[in-house]
Amino acid sequence: MTAFRPPAAARPLDNSYYLPTLMLAVDELLARGVPPATLEAACKRPLEELRGALHGVPQLFARRFWTLARQLSGEPAIGLQLGCGQLSRRLNPLSYLFDVSPSLQRCCAHLVEVLPAFQGQFRFEASVEAEACRLRLLDCGRLRAPPAMIDFHLSGLCSLLRRKLLVLGQDLGPLRLAMGRPAPAHAERYAAAWGLAVDWQQPHYALHIPRSLYERELNPGDEPLSATLLALIAQQTGSAPPSLLQQVCDFIVAHLDQDPSLEAFSDRHFITPRTVTRRLLGQGWRYGELLDEHRRCRAEDLLREPALNQAEIAEQTGYRDASSFARAFVRWHACSPGAWRDAQSAHD
Repeated sequence: MTAFRPPAAARPLDNSYYLPTLMLAVDELLARGVPPATLEAACKRPLEELRGALHGVPQLFARRFWTLARQLSGEPAIGLQLGCGQLSRRLNPLSYLFDVSPSLQRCCAHLVEVLPAFQGQFRFEASVEAEACRLRLLDCGRLRAPPAMIDFHLSGLCSLLRRKLLVLGQDLGPLRLAMGRPAPAHAERYAAAWGLAVDWQQPHYALHIPRSLYERELNPGDEPLSATLLALIAQQTGSAPPSLLQQVCDFIVAHLDQDPSLEAFSDRHFITPRTVTRRLLGQGWRYGELLDEHRRCRAEDLLREPALNQAEIAEQTGYRDASSFARAFVRWHACSPGAWRDAQSAHD
């Protein structure tokens, strides 16, 4: 089997999001009538500047986009809606790699290899059991992926598999998808959109494929073309060096519990604080804004962990004490951390 080898000097990817994938969702929102200026304000960049890029953006920006998509649409299943059929309309090297793979086993092996390069925070893990293969989707990001973002990627996976199984003249009926969260009020829409059985409130997000189908040869393989496609994926996802914005976000999210300062970042990267400030402003951001955004997102993630109290959350988000954290949270959400946690528990 041809191995996928990302560049040796590639940076850690657990805080990145492959921009072309985000642009797929952006284009779907634009097609629904969302004004481009609204999305550009969220990205703080012109969309045309982003559209041709083949690099990653900080995970924070994907989180901002999916929060905005949910707010603009008022639709809890917006990730499902934007994701369904995405790959049938926007083909990429990964979809072609599926086409030339001889079996679902080989397809899953490719996913395990290349997904971190496409989506830094996500990993696939495949395990073969007595009757089925279990393909688990793991969220390894420094910030938690929102449900809409997970739905979008699972929709892409279903599109890939449906395209592959067309060679057999069958649908996804034999497969089952486990969802690692409680069933929403609109749960039936997922099974209908994906064309397979969906089990909710499971320990993990996982696709279960019957072993006989998983190991079956579906079409002749094409190893030379597979090698070419893997090389193209490596080139696309590893060619661009990280921007200063990405480096700043990486630093902040990795040291959030230490109250990371602009001066500490500057010392580590041998660049003056004035230069960092000027270059960040050129991309629409101030260092303090990025720090505040990461604190807010991390706080929201940690408040969903019932075992953590507010003093522990304050410490992990870089605040001196629970009172300082509570004041910041009221500024973000106009309610206390406890009230926000109770509301989220009731919603879930």
